[in-house]
Amino acid sequence: MYLNFALFSCRIKSAEKQYIHAFEYELQSFIERVEARVKVRFEEAMKEYEEEERKKRLGPGGLDPLEVIETLPPVRNEAQCCWRVSIYSLRTFIKIC
Repeated sequence: MYLNFALFSCRIKSAEKQYIHAFEYELQSFIERVEARVKVRFEEAMKEYEEEERKKRLGPGGLDPLEVIETLPPVRNEAQCCWRVSIYSLRTFIKIC
């Protein structure tokens, strides 16, 4: 191992252009491969995390409450959102149903 490092440092010190160019090319290729793999691993981890969160939210019958609320018509959707709920919108919701 030490011999490889010594050989490497000798070639860098002697500044062989061909060697330096090949080294820089390989280094850049390695960095690009690592960055690409980081992106892939991050996307895989995010998908896994989202799937776990979705499984935690599943209600009776295997339905995801967020998906159900998003598919409701606008009036029902408005009545379902707890931060917008008022007596008037609840009465309107009951009359429609």
